[in-house]
Amino acid sequence: MVSVWVRRADCPSRIIMYISNGIDSDYSCKLDVIVRGFGGYNTRVTKHFISHILKNEAVNSKIELMTVFFGTNDACTNADALVSIDDYQENLRYITGQIKSIGTKPIIIGPTLHGGTDPSRSSTRNLQYSEAAKKVSQELEVPFVDLWHAFASTLGYKEGDIHPGEKGGANCDELFVDGIHFSSQGYKILYNELLKTIETHYPKLHFDNIPSHFPLWETVKKDIPGFIDHGIPN
Repeated sequence: MVSVWVRRADCPSRIIMYISNGIDSDYSCKLDVIVRGFGGYNTRVTKHFISHILKNEAVNSKIELMTVFFGTNDACTNADALVSIDDYQENLRYITGQIKSIGTKPIIIGPTLHGGTDPSRSSTRNLQYSEAAKKVSQELEVPFVDLWHAFASTLGYKEGDIHPGEKGGANCDELFVDGIHFSSQGYKILYNELLKTIETHYPKLHFDNIPSHFPLWETVKKDIPGFIDHGIPN
């Protein structure tokens, strides 16, 4: 089972399903892809629910891989949302530790650019939290998806430039639907970066390396009962 964490609130279902459908198609008949996301949640809130979530999802099957995708809300300076960088890192350690404790392989995804005009959010703050998440991933020896630089590089960003989304920086509206939630183009970047990370760090879980639980229709022999007994992998 691959749990893909995507924030759902106010995000059009057609956009959310972009990455879900892509990965679901890749892993069809191999692993189930389950999308879980909670609008407005940050790591402070999620750490109280992670054990329940894992217990609920693992009732009838083993969770093979799970992404941990937080930081955008933690970095927001709104008093109700803000989580300090130190607490953010500690919460990531706890959440990731809970995932590892049940034998599931985690991937931490850092927050990316901000494309809106909300003064409580910015690409610069998101970068600080992305770098903090990367440090936790290195400490825990967990793969990290640097989505901030993946997004920025598509806009021609180079180190030393004004951050995309900031005044004077590159416009990044094409990557978002509202400055926070991704457009189809933004989700395509996430999709590609996630699959590259799986292929590099968890190659046995890349869809190309997982046998199908059921055979392709053209390979099914006429003797169906006998084929089922001997032709389907455990």
